[in-house]
Amino acid sequence: QASGSPVWVQSPSAGLEVRADRLGYELQTGRILLDGEDPVSIHATGVELEAKSVDYTPGQDNTIGSLMAIGPGWLRAMDEKQLAIESRWQKWLRIRPDETGHVASISGQAEVSVDLQGKLTGAEMHFWFEQTPTQPTVRSTTNSLPKVASLNPLRMLVRGVVEVDVPEVAARTDRMEIWFRRESELQGSVQQGQGPEGTVASEVDVRTNAGKTQSVAGQNIHQPIPAIRPPVSADRKLLATGNLIRGLVVLSPNQNELQEMSLEGEVQLLEQASSANKGEPRLKICGDQLQVTSPTQFDAKAVVSGRPATVRSDQFDLEGPLIEFDRGQNRVAVDGGGQLTVPVADAGVGLDSFDLLGSGVPQTQMKEKSGVAQPLVITWQGRMDFNGQTARFVDRVQTASGGVSLQAGLLDCIFTHPVDFSRQQSAVPSQQTDIAQIKCGDGVQISSTSEVDGNLESLEKLFVRNLFFDRLTGDVRGTGPGRLTSTRRGEGGLPMGTPGLPGQELRQQPAVPKSSESSGVTFLGVDFQRGFIGNMNQRQMEFQQRVETIWGPVDTWDASLDLHDPRGLPEKAIAVTSDTLGIGQAPSVPGVPGRSVELSAGGNVLVEGDSFTARSARLSFSEVKDLLVFEGDGRSDAQLFRQDRVGGPTSSASAGKILYWRKYNRVEVKDARYLDLDQIGGANLPQIPR
Repeated sequence: QASGSPVWVQSPSAGLEVRADRLGYELQTGRILLDGEDPVSIHATGVELEAKSVDYTPGQDNTIGSLMAIGPGWLRAMDEKQLAIESRWQKWLRIRPDETGHVASISGQAEVSVDLQGKLTGAEMHFWFEQTPTQPTVRSTTNSLPKVASLNPLRMLVRGVVEVDVPEVAARTDRMEIWFRRESELQGSVQQGQGPEGTVASEVDVRTNAGKTQSVAGQNIHQPIPAIRPPVSADRKLLATGNLIRGLVVLSPNQNELQEMSLEGEVQLLEQASSANKGEPRLKICGDQLQVTSPTQFDAKAVVSGRPATVRSDQFDLEGPLIEFDRGQNRVAVDGGGQLTVPVADAGVGLDSFDLLGSGVPQTQMKEKSGVAQPLVITWQGRMDFNGQTARFVDRVQTASGGVSLQAGLLDCIFTHPVDFSRQQSAVPSQQTDIAQIKCGDGVQISSTSEVDGNLESLEKLFVRNLFFDRLTGDVRGTGPGRLTSTRRGEGGLPMGTPGLPGQELRQQPAVPKSSESSGVTFLGVDFQRGFIGNMNQRQMEFQQRVETIWGPVDTWDASLDLHDPRGLPEKAIAVTSDTLGIGQAPSVPGVPGRSVELSAGGNVLVEGDSFTARSARLSFSEVKDLLVFEGDGRSDAQLFRQDRVGGPTSSASAGKILYWRKYNRVEVKDARYLDLDQIGGANLPQIPR
């Protein structure tokens, strides 16, 4: 035992230097006790320690043994195969043998820093490690301290307010559990006593030779270990929070890597650009549990679960019970029901409306009106797969935008530009993501409503088996059997339209004064078997195979007309059956606002009203000409039958072509076969609703 101001002990053979007010040493066990009024210090080869008091007992065969260092204190270690490490504590540092090795515990504002790689803080830390046996040929015969490179960390537990800050990851939690694994190359070099290439040994001499004790002219000169340097910032950084964080760290001579990480309880993971280019997070993941593989690599994978789990980025927002994220494959999948929100252009080509009787604004004008992208929300109950270009939604898919809603069993959305999940943050904004094509299947229903001055103006529904819509070209096609219904205010001419698709801008038409006669509600119903094709840019649509059409006035918005009603057709209702039915809009005519409607029916055309019946091979109607034309096909003539009242006399006409101008009550017959001139009157001919 010795005391002084201070006691200074040097052991060149062991590479050891000790300073303390009081020193105690047990010869039999080699136990060392250091304390005093001033902090005690220990300097050895590659190790520096300072604390209030130290109690150290070396182990057998140059193993680390047991240590108790009362704080506040710090420990710094480094050698040619290991980056410099620094630990600080306020209460104590304790190292003791464990079942398979040793455990080191730090308590009281514990902090561990690694040179150029960041730091870890917490209320208390526990490190389990094993010591690599020294080769018999190089085993020291003196009582020297073990080398830092011989200590291999196995696992770590940190409790309290835990914070991690490394170049590519920052985390905050209440409890952290980390497992360590060394690269095979490093393990091999350590076992052979060889330094790996590119290690700390390649640094400048002041760091290479730091911590060594040399004898010069009878004096011991100790070179202190340099201070820990802060890490270099990365291009992007992950910010993770949760109640419990687990991880697997692969130890490398150049850069330790976080290979796996799991978070539990109130999980949040943010991906943010470097501090020089900070802004909104590029990626934000929230949930109850999160599993991440290779989080700092280009092929990072993540699985997050929650009620619901959410993934938000600058290109989409996603919710679901279980979300799988694969940056390497550029893929996102959701197992279970969820919701996707993506911004889409509000007036792209082919997007403005499915309404054939819309305002007729040219597409170029619609594109000029395009403003900030609007969110499109899609929900589903089965599963979603998104590869960056195509998103597939399965089971009870629903989406809505404005007054338009869509329901389908299966929905594919193909985007104009791929979403790149590995895209680096840049000062140049990315191209606006938009939906180029929509494919629906397993039963599709589209509903659309429009308003004028707050009053309901139209209500439309489309039912088909499958639907395809190309928003860029305007092409649309559907597979039947299907049904189109349209209920509109007024008794306008041929109110035949189809609903818009979600994501489209609803164009509000100016209110037009209506007379009391035209202020009612008109219903249109079209049933078809094969399907339909059309182009929304050209305002054309054709329904195919056994097409049945009925239109006429109804009392309420919920009312409908049935072509097969056993009571017959209601008053003023008109029914058309044909093999095909085409609806379109003619180009604008000078002096006529908007576009005019054109209708054509072909193949076994039958037109029925409450007081007339017409048969022809073809039927056409032009709104701008106010002309209705019945035509034969050369083998059969167009026929018109009329009856003023039930049970009354019937008049008829048969001709190759029958033309009727409603505005002028004018009838023109071409290639007549039979004509009852006494019974036909212009005022009593079938009236096409306007």
